[in-house]
Amino acid sequence: MLRLHLGHLSHDQNNKAYQPPAGPYFRRQTLIHMKKSDKKIENSVRKALTKVCEAALDEVAGFKWITHLVNYNNFPESLSVICVFETNNDLSSALGANKDEYLRNLIKEYLGAANIPIKNIAQHVNFDTEEACRNEHRGKWHERFS
Repeated sequence: MLRLHLGHLSHDQNNKAYQPPAGPYFRRQTLIHMKKSDKKIENSVRKALTKVCEAALDEVAGFKWITHLVNYNNFPESLSVICVFETNNDLSSALGANKDEYLRNLIKEYLGAANIPIKNIAQHVNFDTEEACRNEHRGKWHERFS
């Protein structure tokens, strides 16, 4: 049985919660009922990534939000974290300034502090843009992630 979960975290410049694109996929949803132990892990992941998001919004130009996908039957190997930027140019600039390495290290640090050790963080972190989603999937993130 596959358990897939999407968490979506972000804040705008005024530290108000960012509203993700419309659609049911961005409401925290679980395809199959989560076990109590999975809920605890999910809560730890969510808290760690919230801290990453808050730091990245201050440090990385163009960074907008962070989300994750996971199959709890194969955790933590299945954990995939996606860092989303506004435009392709924002992402290119961040990559050129080694902000991808900064984000990976931050994610590894905060997950580690939550007792979620990740061996090869590069295999678990991906980057995307709002612009690419609009152009390739009409802004429908649920299609992009499926």
